[in-house]
Amino acid sequence: MSVRLQRLREEREGGFTLVELLIVIIIIGILAAIAIPIFLNQRNKAYDAAAKSDLKGMQVAEESYLGDFSTYTTAVTGTTSLTSEGFKPSSSTTNIVVGIVGGTSWCLKSVSQTGTPYYLGNNSGGPTTTACTNS
Repeated sequence: MSVRLQRLREEREGGFTLVELLIVIIIIGILAAIAIPIFLNQRNKAYDAAAKSDLKGMQVAEESYLGDFSTYTTAVTGTTSLTSEGFKPSSSTTNIVVGIVGGTSWCLKSVSQTGTPYYLGNNSGGPTTTACTNS
């Protein structure tokens, strides 16, 4: 009798059942449904951080330009611009704009790949999503 039971056990240990495989696939699907939106949100945060970082780099270049030429510049690229002062925009930032408000104030704008515009003025504390109100 023990030989017969041993043979039955060996025949049953052939693999997984269809129900077991479906349960594993469902669990993987649930985990993917949770993880993918979290990943996409982190990527958007990185794009926004790159736009804010570009504003800080532009701020340093603008003040460096002021030290060299005794005036602010509105050009981002060219021989007399922020790039000539060492500013290198990130690849994920679009629509970088420099505006002069009065003779002694500037307003920088960069738009992240998510479409969110960020502004930085020389009288503001840091990058914001509201336009500059320099005086």
